[in-house]
Amino acid sequence: MKRLEQNCNNPGSGNWLLISVRSATVYHYTSREAAESILSTGIFRLASIEKRLNDGEIVTFCQTHGLLGYLEPDTNSGMPTYRTLLMPQLFYASFTDTSVPPED
Repeated sequence: MKRLEQNCNNPGSGNWLLISVRSATVYHYTSREAAESILSTGIFRLASIEKRLNDGEIVTFCQTHGLLGYLEPDTNSGMPTYRTLLMPQLFYASFTDTSVPPED
């Protein structure tokens, strides 16, 4: 499993590292049919990030991490660069950690 961690040597730089997590207990919420398929085939499919386009997560991520170039218009299409450069090549799966502390 991988997680993002801010570069401790330069926390204000906007540089983030992809860190390997060797072991963790996490949950993936899915239907019973999908869970049975995952267990029987051993195949866990990732979803296209384009399904989340309307959630604004990509824009927020780019703004938060100083990746503003991805928000600029593509010279050919006029669409934000992240839509033409990143979206067709990004996939995800959602998990939750079992050790998340309860909110106050």
